[in-house]
Amino acid sequence: MFFRVLPEYCPRPFSLSFQYKCSPTIASCKATETFVADLDSCGLWISQSDALDDGSTGAQLSFMIWNSNPQVGTTTVTTEVYGSGGVDRCDTEVTVVDQQPPSITCNNYNWYDLGPNSIYTLDPTTFASAWDNCADPATGTTVSFLGGEPTFGCADVDTVQTVTLVATDASGN
Repeated sequence: MFFRVLPEYCPRPFSLSFQYKCSPTIASCKATETFVADLDSCGLWISQSDALDDGSTGAQLSFMIWNSNPQVGTTTVTTEVYGSGGVDRCDTEVTVVDQQPPSITCNNYNWYDLGPNSIYTLDPTTFASAWDNCADPATGTTVSFLGGEPTFGCADVDTVQTVTLVATDASGN
């Protein structure tokens, strides 16, 4: 189709403008969310936008999650929502908790010298070592005896003694 505007019908200059009416993109995130750390990890991977989304609106939405690998503790995770109406962002305070207990490995030590005082106090790290998914070198994982450190003396020579060891991580597991 062709058309022609004749000057006699337009006594003064004019302009045309077009506006597209799109629904605005509005990000809506959960204010706080708590997750359990991934198995054998000290954090988690947030890959699903619905884990943090709380009803974002707009047309043709897609999501991008920033800081999507938070570690144990509380951190801010930002979600960007993209839609035909623009981009919007919102934040969620994410708390990651460690619920995985440490693993303990017992060593095979059988003989101990009572020493000059004829008394031997056992050191738990002589008997076992522990590994934890969230071991922090400063706080680490502790190995201890259940019921306190046992002490042996001359009366215990040639006897078999059983001790129970416990590993505990910084999260109390």
